[in-house]
Amino acid sequence: MELELLPLFLTSVAAVLIGSANAVTKTWNKDVNFYNADNWDRKRLPCSSDSAIIAEESTSLFLQVNGTLKELILPMTGEIVLGNDVTVAFSDVPDKSCDGQDIIFIRKEPEPWLNPFNWDSDLPVPIPSDQVPCAFDNILFPPKKRFYVGIDNVVHASTISVGGEVLSTLQAASFLHSPDGQSQFDISAEASVSLSGLPCGDVTGCECGNTKEQVLNKICGYVRPCLEVSCPYPVNPVGACCPLCGAYLSLSYDEGTFRFDNIRARLQKNYNIGSGRRMKRETENVVVDLYMSKTDPGKVQVVLTDNGPGAENGLLASQVAKQISEDIENDPSAFGLLSSVVAASSPLTGDHGGFKMGAPTVVIVVVLVGVILVVSILYVMFKKQRLPLPMSFMARKDEPLDADIEMPNIKYIEEVQPPEVTFDNPMYGKPIQYDDPTKDSNESDSSVEDIGSIGEEDGGFTNPMAISTQ
Repeated sequence: MELELLPLFLTSVAAVLIGSANAVTKTWNKDVNFYNADNWDRKRLPCSSDSAIIAEESTSLFLQVNGTLKELILPMTGEIVLGNDVTVAFSDVPDKSCDGQDIIFIRKEPEPWLNPFNWDSDLPVPIPSDQVPCAFDNILFPPKKRFYVGIDNVVHASTISVGGEVLSTLQAASFLHSPDGQSQFDISAEASVSLSGLPCGDVTGCECGNTKEQVLNKICGYVRPCLEVSCPYPVNPVGACCPLCGAYLSLSYDEGTFRFDNIRARLQKNYNIGSGRRMKRETENVVVDLYMSKTDPGKVQVVLTDNGPGAENGLLASQVAKQISEDIENDPSAFGLLSSVVAASSPLTGDHGGFKMGAPTVVIVVVLVGVILVVSILYVMFKKQRLPLPMSFMARKDEPLDADIEMPNIKYIEEVQPPEVTFDNPMYGKPIQYDDPTKDSNESDSSVEDIGSIGEEDGGFTNPMAISTQ
């Protein structure tokens, strides 16, 4: 290690020692080790009777322990890194415990950083956004292993340890651009790694940073399609990619009085959740897990799940969530909270909604229901009177409104019968005259009698519907 890097290294180590009590460490669980069964097509380790084949375009692989093979077939281009004092022996003597087959090394592509299944952590509830390293986590790439990691995003973390050494931001940048680092970390042009060396310093908690739409969509792409769940009303907490059985509480807090660690400790104490963040119901073998995180400024989320069987999965977690919610609502200031909302996969109060609303939401819903009820009553009332719905009300005299309802400025309309109009048809009873097709159309038709004009004195009539021109 170069001398100018030593102060940075010591600073990082000191930060880890001081702040690691509440920090979360997430460990990369993939490698390119030769003796790892997951790296071979037959899902077992090569034996002394096997022909081990390293295919073209395979990653750099690490032979970490001594071994014996029948033969080792290498690609035209590739790399095998041997551990300290490691040797490879070859033998034609059959191994009775191994039939001897061709076995192919299958690691060719880098494993994505944002794949939550590539990380191990102590999170009791699998929230994918938080399974991937968060902004103030410690990242561990275990010693005695080599890796092939693909990074296509901006990485923020507290510390990163590779091969047993904690790296500062400067050291990490130097390592990642070295030949050794480039053979293990495939970093896109848009990606970067930034290390603070410090744990979360906010007493209200720190956001993970992985719930932004672009990042979360990538994370969920490795989780979906989702598996079916057995509970009636699965919930979707912030950071989850798939519905789950259980419950979650969304808590709004007072910046001045809320303390993240205090409420977490209180939940653990009140509901018998120990250091392992687990609670066991004595009467049944059902375990409830609780995970608490900050999701947005001013908000934290508490997620509860359990291992109940079948349709009962999530039932106990929902009951615990209800108890927590009632405790908070009885004395929110004791928690430093302003409001709480709980969603559960099992009904909380005997209903089938699987959802319980906070006080502000209840008020809004009650007002909306009241408005809809009033409008509905008015609509039915006016429809019954067969009148339109303008604000100036009118009613028929023979169908009065309800006596209990006072309607100002009501006008009654008298029914008016239209006058009876009749007339005599002067053409009624006259013989019908037909044109002779043999006559010229220009000749006068003497068969047509000129009756002249018809006046009232001749038995005619005046059209009452005619428009007068005078």
